[in-house]
Amino acid sequence: MIALVPMKQTYKLIENDLLLYMYNELTANQRLDVEQAMDQDDALYDLYNDLADSRALLAKPRLEPQPDVLDRIMRHSRQTAMVFG
Repeated sequence: MIALVPMKQTYKLIENDLLLYMYNELTANQRLDVEQAMDQDDALYDLYNDLADSRALLAKPRLEPQPDVLDRIMRHSRQTAMVFG
């Protein structure tokens, strides 16, 4: 059984259990324990949602380069065009 007690010394254990739950790395019984704990503890459920939101943000690829990166690419392109052109 997973120890899901909202105490300071077990905070990391709780967080790790939630991450394992999020990534489907728990047994069926462990998943049920986590789900029951979240049903009984709103703070734990909120922590799970915060972790899930963070995971979603990390999963989004950045589709635009920084403006200074584009400037450096264009500057390099102009310099090499002068040398080889």
